Amino acid sequence: MSKFIINGPAKLHGEISVKGAKNAALKIIPASILSTEKITISNLPQIEDVKQSLALLEDLGAKIDYPRPDTAIIDPSGIKKTELNPAFANKFRASVMFVAPLLARFGEVKFPIRAVA
Repeated sequence: MSKFIINGPAKLHGEISVKGAKNAALKIIPASILSTEKITISNLPQIEDVKQSLALLEDLGAKIDYPRPDTAIIDPSGIKKTELNPAFANKFRASVMFVAPLLARFGEVKFPIRAVA
């Protein structure tokens, strides 16, 4: 575990920016399917899995705006599809997180099964 050891009489002051958590973002993005109102998610980590999650959400019919690189405004009201596109879903393991929200909202979902060689 990382730690800071400070020696000396000087008092600490300043600010530290806390980066977004990948594991939280990969759950929050699919959870947006449960709403029909716009949702703003800030402090998103700029990693491939987050980009793939947002792309999959757009493929389902959501509209997404990016006012800043670490912020997404998601409008899930246009989501009508219940089948996850294999071109997106097979690219990252977190795509399975989309199954429960789609099932809860629509009562059905189709998830591609990738064959293991």
